[in-house]
Amino acid sequence: MFGFGPSYDSYKLKVQLKLAVSRIQILKNKKANIVRDEKRNVAELLRKKNEESARIRVETIIRDEYLIECFQIIEVLCELLHARINLINATTEYTLTNSELIWISFSS
Repeated sequence: MFGFGPSYDSYKLKVQLKLAVSRIQILKNKKANIVRDEKRNVAELLRKKNEESARIRVETIIRDEYLIECFQIIEVLCELLHARINLINATTEYTLTNSELIWISFSS
């Protein structure tokens, strides 16, 4: 998707990162709404004394909450990379490849 060879374009990368952030936010909100509805369903199952079905649904809810946290981490990393692209382009010494520079910006 992102060629870091001679055809690397920081403007295109910035646009793609902003689009990725907005898509992640949409997915995160969608999953959060699903989790909220599932919690209501679990409460209803517990009122009806159907604990086995409630346990199965709770496992799904936990997995979805972890997924929401992953979305948040990816969103922050995309925003961080978007903010650091100007710094990556401003480096005068290109002994490292651009992909290595991006990896360094994520790891710091």
